[in-house]
Amino acid sequence: MSLQKTRTHRAFTLVELLVVIAIIGVLISLLLPAVQAARESARGNSCRNKLKQIGLSLHQYHDAIGQLPLGSQGRNSDSARRFNYRSGVIRTAFLIYLFPYLEEGAVYDRYDFKIATNQQTQMVTSPINNRLDIWSCPSDEPFTGQQCEGGNAQDHKGNYGVNWGQYTFAFQSQRCQDERIAPDDCHIAPFHLQFGARFGQIRDGLSNTAALVEMLQAPAEDRCDRRGRIWNDEAGCYQVMFRFPPNTAEPDVTRCTHRPELNLPCQPKSNFPQDEFISARSRHPGGVHLLLCDGSVHHSADGVDVDVWRAYSTIDSEEVINALP
Repeated sequence: MSLQKTRTHRAFTLVELLVVIAIIGVLISLLLPAVQAARESARGNSCRNKLKQIGLSLHQYHDAIGQLPLGSQGRNSDSARRFNYRSGVIRTAFLIYLFPYLEEGAVYDRYDFKIATNQQTQMVTSPINNRLDIWSCPSDEPFTGQQCEGGNAQDHKGNYGVNWGQYTFAFQSQRCQDERIAPDDCHIAPFHLQFGARFGQIRDGLSNTAALVEMLQAPAEDRCDRRGRIWNDEAGCYQVMFRFPPNTAEPDVTRCTHRPELNLPCQPKSNFPQDEFISARSRHPGGVHLLLCDGSVHHSADGVDVDVWRAYSTIDSEEVINALP
């Protein structure tokens, strides 16, 4: 009589299966932050590269025209004090003048310089009402003006704002509140109302003066929030002040919605350019990217000394500052 051996297959027990699942979960939890960090690093590099391209376009514009583009056209420093605009000058936002140097010549050619930029934000047919990739950081979520202009805004927002000094929209420094000081003597930053600096005016040095810095695109789907509106020259749109360090908990003061959970604190106030300002902000961990007037891009930490931070906003104040990494 022969005995036939039978082969048995041992299955996983429930306990063993749970242990395997737990191990896989631990491995995923260990790998996920590294994957996220790698993705953010790639997004951060993309932001830096875009700022470098913008920096190159600023130099090309300066070579061609002899100065940087006007911070905004159609309103001067005195008009901001008086709550009015210059008559006979079409309001035009800063960035359109860089388009020929950013491979956006077709948009520039179709842009109607006879219509104010802030009016074109309400025109579906305007060439500016398309998302501008080079002005968008992939770390942030893209938005439009949406509920601004009575809910008719079509303009896409962006992430890079111009250096507008260290105080408010109308007054680039506190001393400029003095009525005895002529408004044209108060251009302390490379960009201002009806002003774009010549490199020769930046006596603090191109490598010590900020040109552009990151800002966040604020949601505007339920109510108007101006922050990040690169096509509107009203206060609190693309004019970034160095009043507080990057990603400050201090609220922006402009027409906006208080969203501290999104790093967008706000004290709503509009049509008071003497008081309005917005701060540099980003989605990058620990700081913001900063384009200097020499075309170099640097990272500024959230905890940067406020005096050092403010020194980067001036063109001719002779501060002694430590270089950014």
